[in-house]
Amino acid sequence: MGLQKTLSVDWLQGTFPHDRVDSLVDLLKVLLGEDGERMEHGQYRYNRSVSWVGCGVRVLFDNDDARARDIHGGRAAVVLPGGALGGLDAVALQSMLKTLVSDYWFKATRVDLAWDDYTRRITPSDVCVEADKGNYSRFRSHRHILERSRGGEVTGDTVYFGARGKNGGGRFLRCYDKGLESDGRINAIRWECEFSKEKAAQVVFALYQTESLEEFCAVIGAYVGGCVDFVERRTEGKLRGAERLEWWQGIVDSLGESRLRNERRVRSVEGTRKWVRAAVFPSLKVLREALGSVEWEEFLLDVKHVAIRGYQKAMVSDYRARRGVAEHVSL
Repeated sequence: MGLQKTLSVDWLQGTFPHDRVDSLVDLLKVLLGEDGERMEHGQYRYNRSVSWVGCGVRVLFDNDDARARDIHGGRAAVVLPGGALGGLDAVALQSMLKTLVSDYWFKATRVDLAWDDYTRRITPSDVCVEADKGNYSRFRSHRHILERSRGGEVTGDTVYFGARGKNGGGRFLRCYDKGLESDGRINAIRWECEFSKEKAAQVVFALYQTESLEEFCAVIGAYVGGCVDFVERRTEGKLRGAERLEWWQGIVDSLGESRLRNERRVRSVEGTRKWVRAAVFPSLKVLREALGSVEWEEFLLDVKHVAIRGYQKAMVSDYRARRGVAEHVSL
């Protein structure tokens, strides 16, 4: 089977220093392609916000330094729902997450990772049958919700593992029929793992450390597959550690062959310039202030020796062709 575009980051939320609010708003403006709406109210005791209503993105902050320090420990918050994250191309998604951590000292408080099984090898109702036998580990409880219309037609099928909030241990799993939920637009069974508190920070840091999109996908797949395990239980109640249920082993194997649902769009030099100005300039400013003039010039010269990828070479060639510039610089 070929690589399937079935992985996604469906929610990202966390905090960052209060003094970086304007800079992050500028970055999101570039990523989302429009200005956010400034509001004199917020959430979580913040009294100001910038919202992109169409996609649900919100930056939450306090209106002065003293309030930010006293109530929120000098930190603001950002909420990035799945609709906004899914609208980014794959490269931009990974770059944004890495930029948040490295340049904005972002600490995640929630991240949702998901995988869609288009083969529909097992339904949530059948997963619940296995769960009722006790054939799972890494969670202590599960519950099944089967929704029906007045006429008896099944309209929703979801099984939950674990609990949210202070009693949840930082992990919560939803397995649901996305075909029913989306009226057939996405005919798959979705496995969605919600990580919170310190576990969310651990997951995002692991994603931050990846160098390639392939590594990025591998980390997502590993966390989805490692959130729960389905193993046959003996009659005396103990799990047989070596006897993973066949259908779950198939899912774990498929996770290693999956890629992001986000498209890899053709990018432009103009778009890269905007991205660098919003996301990279703050870090360059720090380096320029810290380094002396000689070290700074040596640092800039290093750019000449950075290898660029095929699609980036195509961007350069396209830009030069549109501007009528000769191909005189070695790529």
